[in-house]
Amino acid sequence: MSNPIACDITMKDVAEFIGVSTATVSRAINSPEKLSPGTLKKVQDAFQTLGYQYNPLAAAMSSSSSKLIGIMIGNLRENLSLLTLEDIHDYALRHNYNVLVANSGFEDHNEKKILLTFRQYKTAAVIVIGPGLHCHHHIRAVLGKDIPHLVLWDTYDTNEHINFIGPANENIIEQAVMTLVDAGHRRIGLGMSYYSNIRRAHRRLKTFEETLTRLKLPFDENSLVLLNQMPRPTRSSFDHGRQIMKQFLEKKHPPTAILSPTGNMATGSISYLRECGLSCPEDMSLVCLSDDDIASVYYPPLCAVTSQKEKLFEMVHQFVDSISSEKPLSIACRLRSSVCRRKTCMPPRSQEKKLPEASA
Repeated sequence: MSNPIACDITMKDVAEFIGVSTATVSRAINSPEKLSPGTLKKVQDAFQTLGYQYNPLAAAMSSSSSKLIGIMIGNLRENLSLLTLEDIHDYALRHNYNVLVANSGFEDHNEKKILLTFRQYKTAAVIVIGPGLHCHHHIRAVLGKDIPHLVLWDTYDTNEHINFIGPANENIIEQAVMTLVDAGHRRIGLGMSYYSNIRRAHRRLKTFEETLTRLKLPFDENSLVLLNQMPRPTRSSFDHGRQIMKQFLEKKHPPTAILSPTGNMATGSISYLRECGLSCPEDMSLVCLSDDDIASVYYPPLCAVTSQKEKLFEMVHQFVDSISSEKPLSIACRLRSSVCRRKTCMPPRSQEKKLPEASA
């Protein structure tokens, strides 16, 4: 039977019950490896006897030195974002931080509400994986200068005073377009979904138009498919990729190659292409703007823009290590990106030009 007054039991009560210090009880929770097996068992037995349950959120709110990191993620369906979340979560736990994760869906009001919640819980720091259009304004207004922050997978100008690690979206688009141009393509399309609330999507769209215009390539109604819908349980990123390819194929002058933001969307586009009796890359080349895990294992392997995700993980670890210091790291890092040539990019059928041997 559970203790009816367990909710009122504190670490101090546990310490007095077994005659140890409160610090020893705290170590049993946060650093059990630092206690002798006998002492650890004594504390754990007291937890069970008294019905004590540790509440990290309550502890964070009652302490001026929080061991809680807030992580806000924009898209739980994107493989690279999930990989980033997993890495940060595991590293933080290994270094005695608790983690509070919230999904914003790139919605403006959600981002502000989540950041306010993180502030209420006195998080030691906030990490944003994929910011919305106005996230930087909310960071400055809600977190101020007293809660360290770090935004991942996007970049900012230095005068915006936002800590970030990410590839320059301008470089990603330019490199993807030039890969297709070098292969002989002259009609290139860009497909995106739920783009209106995503900051990097706006920048990519602008760069795409500027790049095609500079290269004197067509930029018109045949060049874009924009779905302003968030994926739902019945409508995933894969489904949006299918819709994007369907709309491109229905255009008067379909492109001979497209850019796809994520691996899931890319595989959806290729799936629809196959249902129409067509194939990638023979009938439609494709370059993925994110070299997530699916890009290299899918068949055909996706030609993709790859960024230095290992460097990003390393710098995030350094940021976490610095949180408890008097001056946490200030980071403004633009990751280098390059195109990993794989099987989904080849010349259009009318071109005789051959590509260099692509790597799988």
